[in-house]
Amino acid sequence: MQNARALSNIGHEVTVLTRKRQNSIADGCYKIIEVSVFSKFWFLSYRKAVDFYSFDLIFLNDPASAYVAGLFFSSQIFSKSIIFLHGDTLGLVINKPKITHILSLFKPVYIKSLKRCKKLCAVSNYMKDIFFLRTNQIELKDKIFVSYAGIDLQFFFPEKDKNFKKNMQIPDDAIVLLSVSRINESKGYYDKFCIFKNLCKKGENLFWIIVGSGEYLGTLQSLAIDNGLSDRIIFSGPKKRDELRIFYSNADIFWLLSDFESFGLVYIEAQSCGTPAIGRNSTGTVEAISDGKSGFLVDNNQQVLTIIKSRLYMKLVKSEILDFPIHFKIDNQITELIDKCT
Repeated sequence: MQNARALSNIGHEVTVLTRKRQNSIADGCYKIIEVSVFSKFWFLSYRKAVDFYSFDLIFLNDPASAYVAGLFFSSQIFSKSIIFLHGDTLGLVINKPKITHILSLFKPVYIKSLKRCKKLCAVSNYMKDIFFLRTNQIELKDKIFVSYAGIDLQFFFPEKDKNFKKNMQIPDDAIVLLSVSRINESKGYYDKFCIFKNLCKKGENLFWIIVGSGEYLGTLQSLAIDNGLSDRIIFSGPKKRDELRIFYSNADIFWLLSDFESFGLVYIEAQSCGTPAIGRNSTGTVEAISDGKSGFLVDNNQQVLTIIKSRLYMKLVKSEILDFPIHFKIDNQITELIDKCT
């Protein structure tokens, strides 16, 4: 939706085709067409949902949309279609596909779409490299380009709130750590819990706010209770995008120790609010943090512990933290995307 809004803002007529959802929010600057889908034959709902021939460019944002294209698109429609390569490309298609994907021939249909579309857009250099490594689709090399997910600086900028800690029931002199993501183990939550527990045992005055939900939430809540840390770990649940700025802006550190990130836009969001980020020195995260300037890329948990305990994040220059995300400004990224697609 962010790309649709940005495209519309620079004068393009945009239509978003998506699955019908409860409590969906319409955006007046572009057109939304929602379709009702049926679980077994969901792809049929999109076949005639719009006149695909009437568009100049068609962005296929995920493997599911590319699969639909592979089933129904003509060569003429494919000639103006751009397929995005995200992390779920690997999870749904390349790694270990589910039995339903095997029975529906998801992978071969998806690969056919990759070969027939106009261009492929990888969301990071890492994603581009890992795509070729995992698929061996070398013949697609000439049609793939990199375009980072952009950040809307109208939503993400520093906004200090003197009552933030009071509202969150956090002492004024405490250090606030923040994580924003889906709460699953692959996001490094167990490692972060162990680091946090270790630091608290050493007498560090820390509080950790976790924004999001997911299958690991119950386990993490139990760990907090069992280790006497339930008063220091605050589970805030999911937040709307316009609420996140207050959390980012009033935390001392943003940390997310993901095993895999195709890019990692949340690191950029945090830094655009003036908060340094800590992430793994691997996968797409390395493109989302300027090590030693806007945050830290770490190779192990001991480095994270040292950064927090020694207050190394306080030595970073605020202007450098804020300068780095400007490279990912949505207007610039969208203009570059259109240039590369035409």
